[in-house]
Amino acid sequence: MNLYTIVLIGLFIPCYLTGQVIEPNKIDLEIGIVEKLDSYIPLGITLISENGDTLSTGDLLGKPTILTLVYYRCPGICTPLMDGLADVVKKTDLEVGKDFQILTVSFNPREGTSLAKRKKKQLHECSGA
Repeated sequence: MNLYTIVLIGLFIPCYLTGQVIEPNKIDLEIGIVEKLDSYIPLGITLISENGDTLSTGDLLGKPTILTLVYYRCPGICTPLMDGLADVVKKTDLEVGKDFQILTVSFNPREGTSLAKRKKKQLHECSGA
């Protein structure tokens, strides 16, 4: 064997021995919307109000309720959703707090109570409430 062949064998054998085939994760994750028609929100979910109070959904759901699940800092979908809801509320004869209520809950636990207060004030100003 010549030196060239020995060098090639020396390079390829370690690669062959240490090479691995990495298979993709075998868990099938499906992303989508799962409708829960004719279902109720569990009454024991704990939420924190914009004042820092701990409340359960059972404490809050005593009248017709519009529930929006958002990110307060989301400019793409969540903000237009909240702005659109405020616009619709402005056009209705029903009174928020009396005839129905709106609960807006952030998905992000880092979006604290001060941001919730600012967003609520902004939406009140937008809806004229």
